[in-house]
Amino acid sequence: MVLEKQYTNLFEEVYTHVKDTAEKIGSSGGALFIIQNEKVVTESYFGKQSIDTHARNVKSDTQFHIASVRKAYIGFAAAYAIYNGYFSIDDPIRQFVEDAHLSAYNGVTIRHLLTHTHG
Repeated sequence: MVLEKQYTNLFEEVYTHVKDTAEKIGSSGGALFIIQNEKVVTESYFGKQSIDTHARNVKSDTQFHIASVRKAYIGFAAAYAIYNGYFSIDDPIRQFVEDAHLSAYNGVTIRHLLTHTHG
């Protein structure tokens, strides 16, 4: 899926908050990517990939070592979507994947993925 880009300054306060927070906690750099209504509305990068002297600037292809932190973000996003009725925690994942015919998806639900109990 390729998303259309339609940049706006509507989320400037979010960018400022993210950058200020990153500086306060001593982050070397970061990336912010916001999607609204299936359009990329904010895409920005700042700082360095690490604190190493020769670290490169953060760009669109920069990879960060974030360990298990992403689990919290995914859990929050899923809770938000469930709360707002986008899907149910017990929905089968087959309705969300392109290759739903594969047997590996039999009986697997959103709940299984979120609780890491999908086998």
